[in-house]
Amino acid sequence: MQKKFIGLMLILFGASTLQAQPLSQVVDLAMKQNHLVQVSRLDTLSTDLERRAAWRSLLPRIQLDASYRHVTDVARLQFPATVPFRMPDVNLGVYDSYDAGLSANYVLFSGWAQQNQVKMKREQKHLSTVQLDQARRETAFSVISAYRGVQMAGLRLDILIAAQKRVEQQKRKVAELVQQGMALPIDSLSLSLAELDYKQKIISAMEKKATASDRLDKLVGQPVQVDTILSVVVPGELPLLQISSQDQLESIAIHKRMAETGVRMQKAGYFPQVVVQAAYKYGKPGVDMIQNKWMAYGVWGIGLNWNLFSWGSDRLQVQAKQVQVRKTDIQKQILQDQIELKYEEALRQFDALRQSVEVARRAFEISRKKLAITRSQYEQGMSSATDFNRSNLEQVQAELNYRLQKLQLTLKYTEIEYLSGKPLNQWSIK
Repeated sequence: MQKKFIGLMLILFGASTLQAQPLSQVVDLAMKQNHLVQVSRLDTLSTDLERRAAWRSLLPRIQLDASYRHVTDVARLQFPATVPFRMPDVNLGVYDSYDAGLSANYVLFSGWAQQNQVKMKREQKHLSTVQLDQARRETAFSVISAYRGVQMAGLRLDILIAAQKRVEQQKRKVAELVQQGMALPIDSLSLSLAELDYKQKIISAMEKKATASDRLDKLVGQPVQVDTILSVVVPGELPLLQISSQDQLESIAIHKRMAETGVRMQKAGYFPQVVVQAAYKYGKPGVDMIQNKWMAYGVWGIGLNWNLFSWGSDRLQVQAKQVQVRKTDIQKQILQDQIELKYEEALRQFDALRQSVEVARRAFEISRKKLAITRSQYEQGMSSATDFNRSNLEQVQAELNYRLQKLQLTLKYTEIEYLSGKPLNQWSIK
């Protein structure tokens, strides 16, 4: 039964390795299918359309209008009865009127409010582009972390299966020794207990790997087969911190420019708004209510609207916008300090991990030698099954610690690339 269990595990992992997708390919898939990236991409498209719409609002507005109106009474001119002959009453209006026309309106001057509105939309488009890049970088790092998590879970599972296999092999040898009277039956029972303990750990490791795989699939947007063949290579040089390339700082800089534009837009209320209009009309009665006939005529004009006094409301609005500008400077400094702190912390953690990996490697080599010696002594009757199980467990822990720390070192390097502001297309993703 144990052979079938281990064989099934090996077949499953072998099949997944044949269809494994490298990390770089998985990250590319996430850039296309991740929901957060898709939402950011749609935000960029929306702000670009709004920017184009704002620019076109500067052009003259052409409108077509048509109307029909009926009134129940109109003014009438009645002549006095003293007139030698009876004069008919004259209507000074019409009961039914029709009108259709094509008009153009153009804001000649608005205190540069419209121009600043276009600039505001342009900055919003730039902001959405920066936020899209930030979403891509955050998603990429999340996918890499999840990918490494699946690899760690798979590594833990492989090591446990190998340990169980060693116990099973030793158990077969002990069974032969028991038959020959060279070992005690209790040794076989101890190995059986150890084998069952490893089986429980394998079941738990399988559950954790399934959970990690599900999380990765959700991030990518489709099922992913993780490459279980680990080739951990950490570049020698660490990326330097690039403050000018930080998306969050760029977002704050854009917010500051938007706040400054908002100040200028608010100040536009200090100036008058001048609008010119022109229209071509065709209607009945037109401008001649007496003849009441269809006729074409033109209309043009210019209008001025100037708010001379609003109890200081516009001035207070300008001051509020200026406060927003000053606030962005403080926010920028706070964020820059946080970025530098996280980067320096990641560097220290990377250096500590690198030293820890070397120590773990030496511990793993020692545990392998100890297990080999214990196994040889056990076969010669110089040690007990408990000694073998302890040495086997020590090797499992040492190997697991060593290989997991190597993966963590690789992940920490990726984190430093992420924190440094290094462009995504230059990350060392393998």
